[in-house]
Amino acid sequence: MPQLSWFHGIKIGMYYNEQDYKTPHFHAVYAGSEMVVAIETLEILAGRLPHPRRRLVMRWAGEHQQELLEAWAAAKAQQPLPAIEPLP
Repeated sequence: MPQLSWFHGIKIGMYYNEQDYKTPHFHAVYAGSEMVVAIETLEILAGRLPHPRRRLVMRWAGEHQQELLEAWAAAKAQQPLPAIEPLP
């Protein structure tokens, strides 16, 4: 899975040809756990992360929704995915 960002041990990524979900989304992976988040609504579509990490992911996603939508468009167009600034 191509990586968009990495912070606090959390990898944020997006697949190029994933068809499991119809809505624009990204994956957050931490210590063997994974969750899938809809970009436009920030709804958790699948999976879970430990609560403190989930809060970080949701905060980060809220701050970078437009960049995530641009990355989604790039993925659908088979273009390189841009790096997105991590949380400090």
